[in-house]
Amino acid sequence: MRHSIFISLMSVFLTLFALTAASAGGNLQVTDVWSRATPPTAKVGAAYFKVENSNSATDMLVGVASPIAERVEMHTHMMMDGMMMMHQLESVEVPANGTLEFKPGGNHIMLIGLEHTLLEGERFPLTLKFKNAGNVELIVTVRGLGG
Repeated sequence: MRHSIFISLMSVFLTLFALTAASAGGNLQVTDVWSRATPPTAKVGAAYFKVENSNSATDMLVGVASPIAERVEMHTHMMMDGMMMMHQLESVEVPANGTLEFKPGGNHIMLIGLEHTLLEGERFPLTLKFKNAGNVELIVTVRGLGG
Protein backbone atom coordinates (compact mmCIF):
# COMPACT_ATOMS: atom_id res chain seq x y z
CA MET A 1 0.00 0.00 0.00
CA ARG A 2 2.75 2.45 0.97
CA HIS A 3 4.63 1.58 -2.20
CA SER A 4 1.66 2.46 -4.44
CA ILE A 5 1.13 5.75 -2.55
CA PHE A 6 4.82 6.57 -2.98
CA ILE A 7 4.65 5.76 -6.71
CA SER A 8 1.53 7.94 -7.08
CA LEU A 9 3.15 10.87 -5.28
CA MET A 10 6.33 10.54 -7.35
CA SER A 11 4.26 10.51 -10.53
CA VAL A 12 2.49 13.73 -9.49
CA PHE A 13 5.83 15.33 -8.55
CA LEU A 14 7.45 14.39 -11.87
CA THR A 15 4.44 15.68 -13.81
CA LEU A 16 4.56 19.00 -11.95
CA PHE A 17 8.33 19.18 -12.48
CA ALA A 18 7.89 18.54 -16.21
CA LEU A 19 5.23 21.24 -16.48
CA THR A 20 7.39 23.71 -14.58
CA ALA A 21 10.48 22.81 -16.61
CA ALA A 22 8.58 23.22 -19.86
CA SER A 23 8.02 26.89 -19.10
CA ALA A 24 11.58 27.52 -17.89
CA GLY A 25 12.74 28.81 -21.28
CA GLY A 26 11.10 32.23 -20.92
CA ASN A 27 9.12 32.71 -24.13
CA LEU A 28 9.71 29.09 -25.16
CA GLN A 29 7.16 26.43 -24.23
CA VAL A 30 8.24 22.80 -24.68
CA THR A 31 5.36 20.31 -24.82
CA ASP A 32 4.58 16.73 -25.87
CA VAL A 33 7.93 15.41 -24.63
CA TRP A 34 8.15 11.66 -25.26
CA SER A 35 10.21 8.69 -26.38
CA ARG A 36 9.40 5.20 -27.63
CA ALA A 37 10.17 2.07 -25.66
CA THR A 38 13.11 0.15 -27.09
CA PRO A 39 13.63 -3.58 -27.71
CA PRO A 40 15.78 -5.33 -25.07
CA THR A 41 18.99 -5.32 -27.16
CA ALA A 42 18.72 -1.77 -28.56
CA LYS A 43 21.52 0.64 -27.73
CA VAL A 44 19.84 3.64 -29.39
CA GLY A 45 16.55 5.43 -28.84
CA ALA A 46 14.88 8.65 -29.89
CA ALA A 47 13.07 11.51 -28.18
CA TYR A 48 10.50 13.96 -29.53
CA PHE A 49 8.90 17.24 -28.46
CA LYS A 50 7.42 20.52 -29.66
CA VAL A 51 8.87 23.98 -28.97
CA GLU A 52 6.59 27.00 -29.25
CA ASN A 53 8.31 30.39 -29.39
CA SER A 54 6.05 33.31 -28.41
CA ASN A 55 8.93 35.77 -28.76
CA SER A 56 9.33 38.15 -31.71
CA ALA A 57 12.94 36.95 -32.13
CA THR A 58 14.22 33.58 -33.29
CA ASP A 59 16.21 31.32 -30.99
CA MET A 60 18.47 28.39 -31.77
CA LEU A 61 18.49 24.92 -30.24
CA VAL A 62 22.24 24.37 -30.06
CA GLY A 63 22.60 21.22 -27.96
CA VAL A 64 20.96 18.40 -26.03
CA ALA A 65 22.04 16.18 -23.16
CA SER A 66 20.75 13.29 -21.05
CA PRO A 67 22.45 11.08 -18.45
CA ILE A 68 20.82 7.92 -19.87
CA ALA A 69 22.99 7.83 -23.02
CA GLU A 70 26.67 8.08 -23.90
CA ARG A 71 25.85 10.63 -26.64
CA VAL A 72 22.78 12.71 -27.40
CA GLU A 73 22.47 14.28 -30.85
CA MET A 74 19.95 16.20 -32.94
CA HIS A 75 19.14 14.47 -36.24
CA THR A 76 16.90 14.85 -39.25
CA HIS A 77 15.98 12.61 -42.19
CA MET A 78 17.13 13.51 -45.72
CA MET A 79 16.85 11.85 -49.12
CA MET A 80 20.34 11.02 -50.49
CA ASP A 81 20.76 9.06 -53.72
CA GLY A 82 17.18 7.84 -53.50
CA MET A 83 17.57 6.58 -49.93
CA MET A 84 16.29 8.09 -46.70
CA MET A 85 19.27 8.82 -44.45
CA MET A 86 19.74 10.37 -41.03
CA HIS A 87 21.84 13.51 -40.83
CA GLN A 88 23.21 15.06 -37.63
CA LEU A 89 22.27 18.69 -36.98
CA GLU A 90 24.54 21.14 -35.16
CA SER A 91 21.68 23.54 -34.41
CA VAL A 92 18.03 24.08 -35.28
CA GLU A 93 16.23 27.41 -35.56
CA VAL A 94 13.17 28.04 -33.42
CA PRO A 95 11.24 30.61 -35.50
CA ALA A 96 9.94 33.84 -33.96
CA ASN A 97 6.27 33.47 -33.04
CA GLY A 98 6.47 29.94 -34.43
CA THR A 99 6.86 26.26 -33.65
CA LEU A 100 9.67 23.75 -34.01
CA GLU A 101 8.65 20.10 -33.86
CA PHE A 102 10.81 17.04 -33.28
CA LYS A 103 8.74 14.06 -34.45
CA PRO A 104 9.11 10.61 -36.01
CA GLY A 105 10.20 10.90 -39.65
CA GLY A 106 11.57 14.42 -39.14
CA ASN A 107 13.85 16.16 -36.67
CA HIS A 108 14.47 13.97 -33.63
CA ILE A 109 16.84 13.47 -30.72
CA MET A 110 19.06 10.39 -30.95
CA LEU A 111 20.01 8.73 -27.68
CA ILE A 112 23.16 6.78 -28.52
CA GLY A 113 24.70 4.22 -26.18
CA LEU A 114 21.69 3.82 -23.91
CA GLU A 115 22.46 2.73 -20.35
CA HIS A 116 19.43 0.44 -20.36
CA THR A 117 16.33 -0.53 -22.31
CA LEU A 118 13.68 2.22 -22.36
CA LEU A 119 10.51 0.76 -20.83
CA GLU A 120 6.97 2.03 -21.33
CA GLY A 121 6.00 4.34 -18.47
CA GLU A 122 9.59 5.15 -17.55
CA ARG A 123 10.69 8.78 -17.30
CA PHE A 124 14.13 10.28 -17.80
CA PRO A 125 15.72 13.75 -17.88
CA LEU A 126 16.60 15.61 -21.09
CA THR A 127 18.25 19.03 -21.28
CA LEU A 128 17.67 21.31 -24.27
CA LYS A 129 20.31 24.02 -24.72
CA PHE A 130 19.09 27.19 -26.45
CA LYS A 131 21.31 30.04 -27.63
CA ASN A 132 19.14 32.76 -26.04
CA ALA A 133 16.78 31.01 -23.62
CA GLY A 134 19.53 28.93 -22.01
CA ASN A 135 19.01 25.41 -20.70
CA VAL A 136 15.54 23.91 -20.35
CA GLU A 137 15.30 20.78 -18.18
CA LEU A 138 12.61 18.31 -19.24
CA ILE A 139 11.26 14.94 -18.18
CA VAL A 140 10.70 12.54 -21.10
CA THR A 141 7.90 9.97 -20.79
CA VAL A 142 8.48 6.63 -22.55
CA ARG A 143 5.50 5.43 -24.58
CA GLY A 144 4.95 1.91 -25.94
CA LEU A 145 6.89 0.49 -28.90
CA GLY A 146 4.12 1.63 -31.27
CA GLY A 147 4.43 5.20 -29.97
